[in-house]
Order: sequence, then structure tokens, then C-alpha cells
Amino acid sequence: MKKITTLLLSFSLAAALILPACLGNDKKQEAQRHQKIQKIKDAYMYGFPIVLMHLCERVMTNASERSVRMPLNQFTNVNWYATGEFKTYLKPRADVFCSFAWVELGREPVIIIVPGTERAAVFTVFDAWTNIIAKDAVNGQGNKYMLANAQWIGETPHGVTKLVSLGNMTLVSAYFWVNSLKDGVKNALPLQKSLKIIPLSRYEDKDYVPAKKRFDATIDMSSPLKQIFNMGIEDYFNLLNNLIEDNPPPETDAPFLDKIKDMHIAPGEDFALGYLPADTHEEIKSVPLWASGYFSDVDRVQVAENGWVSASFSTKEKDFYERAYNAFKNICGLSFPDTYRSECRTGNDGLALTGKNNYVFRFGKDDLDAMGGSWSLSMYNPRYSFVKNTLKKYAVNGKDTMVYNEDGSLDIYIQRKKPAKTKEKNWLPSPAGSFILVLNVFGLKDQTIQIELPSVNR
Repeated sequence: MKKITTLLLSFSLAAALILPACLGNDKKQEAQRHQKIQKIKDAYMYGFPIVLMHLCERVMTNASERSVRMPLNQFTNVNWYATGEFKTYLKPRADVFCSFAWVELGREPVIIIVPGTERAAVFTVFDAWTNIIAKDAVNGQGNKYMLANAQWIGETPHGVTKLVSLGNMTLVSAYFWVNSLKDGVKNALPLQKSLKIIPLSRYEDKDYVPAKKRFDATIDMSSPLKQIFNMGIEDYFNLLNNLIEDNPPPETDAPFLDKIKDMHIAPGEDFALGYLPADTHEEIKSVPLWASGYFSDVDRVQVAENGWVSASFSTKEKDFYERAYNAFKNICGLSFPDTYRSECRTGNDGLALTGKNNYVFRFGKDDLDAMGGSWSLSMYNPRYSFVKNTLKKYAVNGKDTMVYNEDGSLDIYIQRKKPAKTKEKNWLPSPAGSFILVLNVFGLKDQTIQIELPSVNR
């Protein structure tokens, strides 16, 4: 009996020593597993802008003869108000004639010719990481730019402004404010047709003819956002690795890239889940779903004033999380210092805006005076696309013929069904489900003025 008691005591002492060590190892392993998953999430967010840019480029340059799309190094001119049928351009606009071009700089620089105009207009150039290379108000004289990658060495033609992109993929956009379709066709369309992109080697060649359209039926033409969130995690990171080779990131990103290269996320590397612990695979596969939810959560936690959230926003996290969020929200969108933009998702009851309810939004006279005539209030679904309606009306703007109140204020009636006859001119049709309102203002008269938007009242 004494021997048995002694053995039991020995086992108890051994367990007392071993069990905490095992528990400590379990905690350590769980912490390491969590760190691996978090590094993958960070890397996913880091690569999100350039991968989304690439998908947008593929869709928007896959040009059939009957489509509005144009090939690389040519401007696509959207010279009508966007409608509910327009799906390949993220966040379409119903207040501008917009032109954009995906420019490939691997062979040589290009010359971009921008015509002069006195109307509200803006010219912007983005690199592959969605960083802004240049943004200019279009002036009366117009301008000429030479866009080159950082590796190119040579002379810039006389009278041409040189712009440098770190890599080969760039996006150029030009927006011209229009008050109506008629105004756009008469005044903005000629400006769009005057936009030119010419290879540097053919700059003085009067016989230069751009490449013809060519459609590739194997390219997925669905929404780039849908594509990126449906992409498998291995395909995502291998695409990112390839894109980084042709589009070097800013030097400031180097410390982060050093942290993730051990996971084979680096230029020219092959990424595979097999490089990571097996107990992380399932959660890593779900990272695209997590990212989609993250962006939605960021939308929900933004501090809103009367339901409105301005375009200037910080996630309070690492810079590349904010960059990813901005790409998700604004890629191909307008970026211009004299532009005000705000979004509204909730009514005065604090609930999501929905076509089940009728709403009234009132612009005060002071805000209308501050905005001038170049403003629009647009209607989007949660994915930032227009929703078809019988009127084909997706926005109201400052030049529309509407009925103002005696005090100079303006009521906009937001509802699915047609309102009373006296309110029809001020009607912005809503879809059956949830929706987002977006206010865009070109060229504020006074940049120091703070626009205080009231609630959208149910």
C-alpha cells in the first residue's frame, strides 16, 4: 500500500509539473497560429488595391466593337448619363461625362493631351497602388503630359509636363461636369473627343492610328468587386506576387514586405497554403469573406452627422488598411481637392434607408448657395451600382428644373412610388430594397465653408 501511495504521489507531482508546461505550449501554439492568420489578413489588405486595379483594367479594356470600352492606352468616353444597365464601372455617375484610360508603360512613355475648358473639370492620374500621381483642375489653355515609369531614361519633349509612375499600370481619368444630357452632348462631348494618348515614339507622327478593339471571350466580365471576393486565396496572392514585379510598391512599404516574405508573398514567389500550418488553412481560405465583412463593418462604425459621412475618413489602423478601404469605396472615382462628397445610409430614425419607406431631404438655402449649381444627389444600391427604374433617373442636380420653397430651400422626395403631381419635379426614385444616397459637389465657392447636411426624414 505504501508503494502504491508513493507511486500516486510521484505521478501527481509529475502531472503538476508537466500539465502547466503543456498548457503553456498550447497557448503559445494558439498565439502563433493567430499571428500567422493575422499576417495573412494584413497581406490581403495590403494587396487589395493593386489586385482590384488589375481586375478593373481587364474588364474595362476588354473592348468589343459594340461596347463603350476601349483598349489599353485609349480613352473610354462615357458620354451619356450612366444607367441601371451600366455594371462594369464601379460607382457610376449621373452628373458628369467621364473619360478614363488604362495606360500600360512597359514599352515606352505616352503623351497625354488634355484640352482646355472653363467648365468644372478635373484630370487625375493614379498608379497601380491607387496613389495619386497628379491631379489638376483643367484650365482654359489645356495641358500636355508625358507619363513614364520610374525605370525610363530619356528627354521630355518641350512644353510637356513629365509625370512618373513607379510601375507600368496606371489609370488616367478626366471628369467634365454636365447639367443635363443635352448640355453634355453639346459642350462636354467635344472635350472628350479631344483627349488623346500617343506613344512617345509616335508623338510627332501625324499618321499614328490607335490599336483596334479586340474582345477576349475568356475574360470574366462580372463586377471586379465580385471577382476579387470570389477569388481563391492562393490565386489572389500569386496574382499579387506577379503584379508587384511590374509595379514596385513605394519604398515606405518595404518594412511590411519584409514581414510577409517568409510566407512566400513577394515578387516572383509562388504562394501556397502548404507553406503554412495545416490548422490555419480553413480560416485563411475565408479571408476574402472576412475582408468583405471588414469593409462593411467600417461603413457601419463611421461617425455620422445626421446620417451623413464625408469622404475624408481614416480607419485609425495601418495605412494599407485605409488604402484598401479607399480602393473598395473609390477606385475609379473622383479625387479632387475642390470636390465635396458625402454619403448617407440611414434616415432620421437611425434605420437603414429602404424603398419600403418615403423620405424627404431638405437642402437649406445657405448650403445651396455654398455649393453653387455644380452638385448632384445620386441613388445607389449597397454595391454602388444604379438600380433600374422606369424614369431612368438616378440623380437630381443643381441645374434640374425643380420647385423651391419660399425661403429658398429645396425638398427632394425620395420614394419608390410616384409622389403627388406638385412634387414630381423634385422626385428621386428609390429601389425596393436598401439604398445609399451620395452627394457630390464640384468646385465649392469657399473651401472654408462647412456644409452641414440635415437628416433624411422619414
